[in-house]
Amino acid sequence: MTERHVIVIDDHPGFSQLYSDALSALLEPRGCTVLRPVDRVEAVPSAPGARSVAMCDIHLGHGRLFGSRAVAHLKSKGWNVLLFSHAAPRLQMLECVVAGANGFIPSSRPDKLVEWAVVRVADGLLHMSAELAEAILQEFRRENVLNPWERKTLRRYECRFYGGPTASEADQRELQRLFRTLAVGLRGRKLTLQQRRVAWAVACGGVSSIPDMAKLIDKTESNFSRELSLLLASFKAAFERDYTVVEWLHRETGRPLFADEAARYDPAELRKVSQLRLTLPGEPEDRAELKAQTAARLWARRLGLCAGDCPEK
Repeated sequence: MTERHVIVIDDHPGFSQLYSDALSALLEPRGCTVLRPVDRVEAVPSAPGARSVAMCDIHLGHGRLFGSRAVAHLKSKGWNVLLFSHAAPRLQMLECVVAGANGFIPSSRPDKLVEWAVVRVADGLLHMSAELAEAILQEFRRENVLNPWERKTLRRYECRFYGGPTASEADQRELQRLFRTLAVGLRGRKLTLQQRRVAWAVACGGVSSIPDMAKLIDKTESNFSRELSLLLASFKAAFERDYTVVEWLHRETGRPLFADEAARYDPAELRKVSQLRLTLPGEPEDRAELKAQTAARLWARRLGLCAGDCPEK
């Protein structure tokens, strides 16, 4: 089995060395090699293997890369990223997770929970700590982003540690869904007013043609189409972790279908999926193609736009 590697990135030399030494004592019996700590992201070498985790402090005073930019840089070097901090603002922490981090843990002396988190992330899995679950719940407590199932699941993670050094397939699917919801929630806030108006026109305007939708919100057809393309790009970006795993509703039953599970369904049933083109089982691969208008409808549903009139602010 490939050896796991761990590196700590923190701009407090005394802490990072003590933390790395404690990690070594904890993780070496699990087949982990803890590398020498560094004080800036730019000093991190390329990952020595697929089972490598960079434990990165969210607040770094050295170097030019920190926060979500640091996460993106580490991912480009081949590292799985586990964030830690004792005082990072909640929104900054969540934006780092959306940037590609596999999880977050608080800064504390390494213990069994830290060991489990490091092993999970080193193996490329997602990790939901109680602190991360609490942060997501608090961030969206007044927004219609989390559905009842997601709130209930996050409260379960918040109340007790869930999982272990290896996670079941169902556990990871659950976490992927929660991480995607987080991404959609944060990116949805960055949509412009014009993009929200376009999403409303597509999903809630009661007309079906592009010219009619554009007229509904007093836009030219070309401007409307451009904003629609931006909505598609933003939705794809929100699902960049695992773009194909998107819920689509069956026209007759209302039952959700996961695009990456298309091979499990009868081809006749797949043809009843609304707003989705799939290559049917038996072709080289099953894949979904997201349409711009579908992305707009999904944004409208996620943002609760159909509950009122066309957004004006």
